[in-house]
Amino acid sequence: MSSILRLHFDRFGRRLRGKQAPTASASDLQLDYWGESILPSVAILFLLPLMAAYELAALSGNAAGVRNSADLWLRSALSSLGLSQSLALPAALLAALWVWHWLGRHPFRCRTSTYAGVVAESVCIAGLLVLVGNALCLDVASGGQTSSTWHALASFLGAGIYEEVFFRLLLLPLSYGVLRLFRVPVNYAWGIAIAANAFLFATAHYLEPLSETFSTSELLAAGTRVLHDPAQWFGWLFRFTAGIAFCLLFVYRGLAVAVGSHVCYDILVGIVIDRWLASQMA
Repeated sequence: MSSILRLHFDRFGRRLRGKQAPTASASDLQLDYWGESILPSVAILFLLPLMAAYELAALSGNAAGVRNSADLWLRSALSSLGLSQSLALPAALLAALWVWHWLGRHPFRCRTSTYAGVVAESVCIAGLLVLVGNALCLDVASGGQTSSTWHALASFLGAGIYEEVFFRLLLLPLSYGVLRLFRVPVNYAWGIAIAANAFLFATAHYLEPLSETFSTSELLAAGTRVLHDPAQWFGWLFRFTAGIAFCLLFVYRGLAVAVGSHVCYDILVGIVIDRWLASQMA
């Protein structure tokens, strides 16, 4: 892990243990673009307009055509806690990021150049993922699941946000923490956690559409379907590779870049390339 992220986790752990966390400074956090772009404050300010657009589309139109499985899994978990309001999930996410910011005593900042840099970096990484898909001889044009470009865009925003929140922000640190409890060495723990996360991420894409549960039985059923259908193997392999890439982005580049790259990839594949191919065939 990068020295900057080690500092973040050290501050977080010290605060949880009731110890005084060192005050953040420009020198110890190396707040150039690479240091600033991984701060929780950047994630908050980057995700806020994306979540607003997504929730507005879901609340104003066909929610079933916009919501995604990761969104439903998280909402189901909150609902079991008595938080079933439509805006409970985005509010909980923003609150969690703010707690991360507070516990780590990170500086709250996001320069315009940093925000623009996150967008540019995300677009470049998404382009690389498209090239990887082409190298695996995949038809990267997936086609939008909704009739309008606006609803397709909204669905891709939601997928990028909540799949990264569910798999990277929640499951990845959790699995790493469990492995460390069993005294698995740090590097091995990260490697196993990332590989397992990518496996779950890839397999979850073959669950029944808008599955409201993330259960072992449904994952096994999805994995069995892929295993017995060779036509799906390359698609699963690409999603596994993308899962590893998103894990590494989360660990080394932060949540904002991971979400931005995921959203940009979905938009490139599901709208830009798909619409371009459709125009060529017209």
